[in-house]
Amino acid sequence: MKPQFWQEKWSQPKRGWSQTRVNSRLIRHWPALNLDQGATVLVPLCGDSLDIDWLIASGYRVVGSELVEAGIRQWFARHALTHRRETPESANKNSIVRLQPDTGQANVALPEDDRSTAVRDAAAEQHLPVFLCGDFFNVTRADLPLPPAAVYDRAALIALPPEMRRQYVEHLGNLLEKDSKILLITLSYAQEEMKGPPFSVTDEEVYNLYAPEFDIDKLAGSEGPDIVGNLAERGLSDAGESVFLMTRKPTDA
Repeated sequence: MKPQFWQEKWSQPKRGWSQTRVNSRLIRHWPALNLDQGATVLVPLCGDSLDIDWLIASGYRVVGSELVEAGIRQWFARHALTHRRETPESANKNSIVRLQPDTGQANVALPEDDRSTAVRDAAAEQHLPVFLCGDFFNVTRADLPLPPAAVYDRAALIALPPEMRRQYVEHLGNLLEKDSKILLITLSYAQEEMKGPPFSVTDEEVYNLYAPEFDIDKLAGSEGPDIVGNLAERGLSDAGESVFLMTRKPTDA
């Protein structure tokens, strides 16, 4: 999939991945990661996700990776936050550009229908997000402000076609220290019913992709028409969803 595909998707007023509320599986299963407050969480292919707001409000430092800068700018616009843009001195077409809020601004606020989650004071700079703009496959450990303790993947793996998924998992593993954790949410369906993204990713494929480098624990699974949501408009009639907790194995394992 070429960058132009995602640039075009972000230019459209209606995007299938846009949320109206924080993902309920994130809220339900995140405690299973047992992370310390203030831990760094990497969110690949993050866009302007509301889930970022929830992670910040829960006391974590978020590092989001997004190919299309328009998606990052929409997150800042939603919160009326100004930001700075930092480009490497020896920048080239593969360079990762860093965007982060200017200091001394108001707290990040959750949408009105999620006010039941207390909003942590985000005025402290360490709880404001950092966004890495560029191809995720070009992100290196040097681009990360801190080593991630965890990854939240609701929309990255299922956004990639089959031929790119192993490369994604291997690259993700290279960014993580041992014992780092991943909360992965996947979608599975009859691929012939709908052209991705999001693509169908079966549980079997998850185990095949991640088992060499990660210990895997399936936390939940469900299926039925209620999983389909707005994808019904694209012809999807039934789907399943799975939630996995994965822990990075020691590198010498």
